[in-house]
Amino acid sequence: TFDEQGNLLFQVSESFLDDSLPGRNNILRKTLNDILMKHAEAAGVDIKWGKKVVAYEETAESVTAVCEDGEKMQADILAGFDGIHSVVRDIMLQKETEKEHLGMGAWRFYIELPDYTFEDATFMYRSGDTQIGVVPLAEHAGYVFVLQPCTSDYWDEEDTRFDRVKEILSGFRGLDFVTKHMSKQHPVIFNKLERVAVQEPWHKGRVV
Repeated sequence: TFDEQGNLLFQVSESFLDDSLPGRNNILRKTLNDILMKHAEAAGVDIKWGKKVVAYEETAESVTAVCEDGEKMQADILAGFDGIHSVVRDIMLQKETEKEHLGMGAWRFYIELPDYTFEDATFMYRSGDTQIGVVPLAEHAGYVFVLQPCTSDYWDEEDTRFDRVKEILSGFRGLDFVTKHMSKQHPVIFNKLERVAVQEPWHKGRVV
């Protein structure tokens, strides 16, 4: 971790258990998605795109997912891997789960660095309430995240994100290798950091 002047503050080992194993394995979501899709299709999984579950019907023998377009799909188990905004979870709990804003916003983008070679390390930069991470994905590619405080009603529009993030990064010495390669070809994604605490059981009947 460095400060805004580029001075090293501290180092943390990313070794996991011992030096023979990686401490992490960074991968783009699309790349992971492609790997999962490839193996799912090879196993004969019937993948349906553009479906949204709005309800389900359960019996002692099966569970039927009801989609927004009216299609029904029957199976032994319904597993909802639909994230913090899970529809399946809210239907199962019969209530909308409240999300807690953590007071921070996160900007993220992919970057290609043709004249820079990553070592197997993540670079962190910190100044006041601002934290920046540069995470390697390959020898000449990675992703960058920026964390800053924001209110629960704050939103950064797509057409302002690129310039805003570039201005923030420009205030940190040592990040020139990032700012000079930023490209609008790789859009900046913005999310407010939220969390959900579910006290109830995460499964009920044939639904999890």
